[in-house]
Amino acid sequence: GEKCDTPRYKQEDIDNKIIAEIYRIQKEPSIIEDMISDNKQEPFDISAFENQIENLQKKLQKLSNLYMADMVTMDELKKQSTPIQFEISAIKEKIIAETQENSQQLAAENIKNILVQEADIRTMGYDEQKKIVNLLIEKVEVSIDDVRIYWAF
Repeated sequence: GEKCDTPRYKQEDIDNKIIAEIYRIQKEPSIIEDMISDNKQEPFDISAFENQIENLQKKLQKLSNLYMADMVTMDELKKQSTPIQFEISAIKEKIIAETQENSQQLAAENIKNILVQEADIRTMGYDEQKKIVNLLIEKVEVSIDDVRIYWAF
């Protein structure tokens, strides 16, 4: 098989590097603000999408009324209403996606607030450190020459 070139790292060394990075952010909250602002987007205005959905639902209602009054056939009703229903579904999915992105931004802001308010992470017990690490870090990658931290924000 292939030989692994990655050197052995002690868990304690990796833990110390992670704690040192978190402490650096605690000391300089502007670091996390920069990380947040890199991912920040304009506030999401849901009302425009809701208006679009409302207008599309009115169109569907008109088509239904025309069918009830025998002014269009069932085939014509289906033919005209299907694209409208797809459009409504697409708009609803867009709303869900945008809402999730906004909640990630809020989570990042909350993380910053937690870090600023917490005591020095270096002096905390292991369990407290672990909670903060789990909150802040998505994963840690270890390579030959680096330990890379992937933040959860």
